[in-house]
Amino acid sequence: MRATVLLEEREGRGLSRGDLSLLFRLLSFTKGQIPYLVLSLASMGLATLSTILQPYGLKLIVDRNFVPGRTEGLFINAGVFAAGVIGSMVFGYLQMVSVAALGQRTIHELRKELFEKILRLPMTFFDRTHSGWIVARLVSDVDAVNEMISSGIVSSIADVFLMASIAVVLFLLDAGLFLTLMGTLIILILFVFLLKGKLRAANREVRRATADLTRSLQETVGGLEVVRAFGREEKVLEEFRKVNARYVEGGKRLSKIYSLYFPGVEFLSHFGLALIILVGGYYFRQGSVTLGTLVAFIGYLEKFFGPVRDMTDKVSVLQTALAAAERIFSILDLPPSREFSFRQEKGGISPRGGRGEAVVEMENVTFGYDDEEVLRGLSLKVRRGERVAIVGLTGAGKSTIVNLLLSFYEPWEGEVRIFGHSLSEISPREVREKIAFVPQEPFLFEGTVVENVTGGLPLDEMKLERVLAICDILKDAESTGSVSSRQVGERGLGLSAGERQLVAIARALYRDPELLILDESAAHLDPKSEEKVSRAVRRLLAGRTAIVIAHRLATVSECDRIVVIAGGKVVEEGTHDELLRRDGLYRKLWRLQSMEEKREESER
Repeated sequence: MRATVLLEEREGRGLSRGDLSLLFRLLSFTKGQIPYLVLSLASMGLATLSTILQPYGLKLIVDRNFVPGRTEGLFINAGVFAAGVIGSMVFGYLQMVSVAALGQRTIHELRKELFEKILRLPMTFFDRTHSGWIVARLVSDVDAVNEMISSGIVSSIADVFLMASIAVVLFLLDAGLFLTLMGTLIILILFVFLLKGKLRAANREVRRATADLTRSLQETVGGLEVVRAFGREEKVLEEFRKVNARYVEGGKRLSKIYSLYFPGVEFLSHFGLALIILVGGYYFRQGSVTLGTLVAFIGYLEKFFGPVRDMTDKVSVLQTALAAAERIFSILDLPPSREFSFRQEKGGISPRGGRGEAVVEMENVTFGYDDEEVLRGLSLKVRRGERVAIVGLTGAGKSTIVNLLLSFYEPWEGEVRIFGHSLSEISPREVREKIAFVPQEPFLFEGTVVENVTGGLPLDEMKLERVLAICDILKDAESTGSVSSRQVGERGLGLSAGERQLVAIARALYRDPELLILDESAAHLDPKSEEKVSRAVRRLLAGRTAIVIAHRLATVSECDRIVVIAGGKVVEEGTHDELLRRDGLYRKLWRLQSMEEKREESER
């Protein structure tokens, strides 16, 4: 079974990971931040000690000064209380700063590792996974983990340490009152754990709905021209309403749980406090506890139940982060693309043979996407110095051939060889170093024209100027200033369709490839731009081994050989003139496109 399940679907069935294993794995990203971790833990301990001093200072003041009406030692006792207040503030500040730094640095490593992993995943992952889902993992899920580290884990540890310390002090102050409090605490703990699983599931549902909402927005904004051109506004709006409704419903379910959670914790906290006041008052009247002890006990309870109330928020943060961590690790645990299992050989692969020898060989190749075959036993050979055009109807498998040659996918059956090397035996990255690919829809990155042309290769000023001149880009730049400073927006924003194609051609020419793969653009350009692009393409193809995926047959007549694909197989091949003399598919396609071009010319 070649089909795989979408990660969203796998997540929908619920990934089962232990909370502790997820936490320990997340904490493994803090290994390089030991100084911040030590500082935060040290500050936590000192802040806890300072917090414990405050009620004890009140006990000393009440029992030793207020009740007996004496002033001896008042300043010392008040100093104990003041030291607790000041220390709590100072060390609390240090704890917050160190934890924030720890969280940011940890998330930096986590996001970097996640992004690196995404870059290494096979193309099949991107075929089956929506871009909005991936973006949500890198942004919102990583932010959720950051919130857990910054205000969750260390803070929760501090709260637990504080509560444990207070419990010990309470027991030492009066064991009877402490045991009275334990009944309420047990009920409170059971209540928290009872709703824990429901909170986790509800948070996971909200996160999934958020990803769907992001995906819907990205798709609509990215295809807004098509939406308006085909009058799909109402359809898109209806689909958005459905996605938004699922998000709202998930939020409602989460709110209902919180509506029970927060008031329940608040009630149990106040019930425990009231119980202590009642029982403590009785003990005080019996003379078994001092007034200072009762005041300190109540003060400690306020500081004890404060973290308990805050823990409801932290449980929410924790559950949200654990649901996010499941999705993050579901990506990190995926096997990388085959190319990253190869060791890069020094100097790369060396093309074999001279002119006329095969550069590309595909033998009985069968391949498809999921369980649908696209290529069925296809065989193809391209010799050195030969320019071969591949034509065929939409869906015939032309772009699939390109995907296999670039090692984006592996064939199900058969073998693909480039420069005499089987692609199953060499690193795809080494192959791509010898190949330049001009896609059908030129993709340009935000930056300058020069940055897009060099494509990360070292800058060679003379070579760059020659390439820009060949592609007529320098001429266009004369009216707008230096070409090196000309800015390109996202996906080529700010450039016309023709200019984007010229920059993509220049990028391939700057690479000076052993093999050129040109997926011809199907976009219609104005006559001037069409002529400039055609001239640049002819210069690009001159003297090179090239494969041209042709969408307009008028541009392939100059190729040495034309291969016609239909039904995933080669059905015809020959020169332009040879194929026109046959009564085959190429001749029919030629006639249809010629008639279409004449009709368009007559309408101009």
